[in-house]
Amino acid sequence: MTSLKINKVDMSNLKRKMAQLEDLSKKGLTNEIGKTASLSSARIKKTLASTPFKHSRGGLKQATNFGKSGKTAYIETSKHYAPYIEFGLGKDVNLNDMLQLGIPPSYAMQFKGRGIKEIDRAAKPFFFPSIRVEYRKLFDRLKKRINKIIKR
Repeated sequence: MTSLKINKVDMSNLKRKMAQLEDLSKKGLTNEIGKTASLSSARIKKTLASTPFKHSRGGLKQATNFGKSGKTAYIETSKHYAPYIEFGLGKDVNLNDMLQLGIPPSYAMQFKGRGIKEIDRAAKPFFFPSIRVEYRKLFDRLKKRINKIIKR
């Protein structure tokens, strides 16, 4: 029979790291999610400011906001025409950014027209691409924080 003895100092270090990881999961993750919502909103507004279509200069940019409540964060653009700019119209509809975030196509289907008019307008994505970038950065920040805790 083989016995295993763990050094008290090593056990103490392990307990400290586990406590830090637990603290990250309780407080740090919530803070990072709120930060990601804020950064996403800012990136959306920056994208709109540099986009040459008429809605970028006012209502749409001002209607973009974010908030956080507890462990939940949201990013919204409250103008009714935002999805039509984001996804396009007619045969030029583009759902790629939304799908890459894992959002089902049924979400965009609620904005589909009734087919009465034939309007084809290319998508000018501003919302989901910005969120995708900040979502990736969220995971990078979390990975760095976890690695920093583990390496101590």
